[in-house]
Amino acid sequence: MLLHGFPSGPHQLRCLIDVLGSHYRLIAPNYPGFGHTQAPDDCPYSFDRLADIAEGLFHRLGIDRFVMYVFGFGLPIAERHLEWIAGLVVQNGNACEDGV
Repeated sequence: MLLHGFPSGPHQLRCLIDVLGSHYRLIAPNYPGFGHTQAPDDCPYSFDRLADIAEGLFHRLGIDRFVMYVFGFGLPIAERHLEWIAGLVVQNGNACEDGV
């Protein structure tokens, strides 16, 4: 699971995806309103809301065990379900109080 940071999108990780994609199944979702996506007008931007969105995606895809590569906003999502995390690679993870 590759989770991008602010203000980018998964395209920021394209070189990493190219290298790892031939060896691993990768999922690199885009947060609403980031990268090339639109967000509903009523979509609040908070770490909790982004974690809700990612958690919903994991449930919908039936994913409950994975290694995460997180950049920026992905770190607060990782702490929600530590039992899902088989490994964690953190690059510039958000460490402000609102993010954990």
